[in-house]
Amino acid sequence: MILVNGFDKRTEKKKQQIKEATFTLLKINRAKAITIKDIAKLAQVSQVTIYNYFENKDSLIREVMKEYFTKQVQQSKELFHSEIPLKEKVEAILFQKKAVIQEIEPANFQQLLADDNELQQFVESIYQNDIMPLFIGMVEQAQARNEINPNLSIRAILFHLHMWKQASDKLTYEHFSREELALFTEELIQLFFYGLSPKD
Repeated sequence: MILVNGFDKRTEKKKQQIKEATFTLLKINRAKAITIKDIAKLAQVSQVTIYNYFENKDSLIREVMKEYFTKQVQQSKELFHSEIPLKEKVEAILFQKKAVIQEIEPANFQQLLADDNELQQFVESIYQNDIMPLFIGMVEQAQARNEINPNLSIRAILFHLHMWKQASDKLTYEHFSREELALFTEELIQLFFYGLSPKD
């Protein structure tokens, strides 16, 4: 059992305050527009305190976003590993996607990845090492249940997913309102899983 002393607890509490304040600001502001002064004010700490824990603003934002993405992956794992039917999983995926859109401004999120190569690589690693295996497992389970065409190969399905991802990566969010993007996301996911057939 690891004992945590009072100093460590206070340190962790301050770090958490700083990260929560940073994420709150990221919800509505571009990263470039946020200053250490803004973060310190919202977190109710000094700017010096922030620099005691983080090298600079970029490293702070990167850590905050890495934790956010890791949390999203954990939620996805719980969903993908569940025994609920595919249709319910798709609905849950939609709900999760819409929640993300409401939580952080999509254009801000996109700009963060464009400006930070390390964060971009982290997200790509999550996609390849976590999301892809989860997706394959979900597809195989759905095929075994005859919820999707069991005659389609995983290779063909992954090719379809890759095309979908490439197009999504090129999409810019600046001209979408959150409501428009939520609806568009729903349409894309419905198209991916069900094609042009009418929704049941």
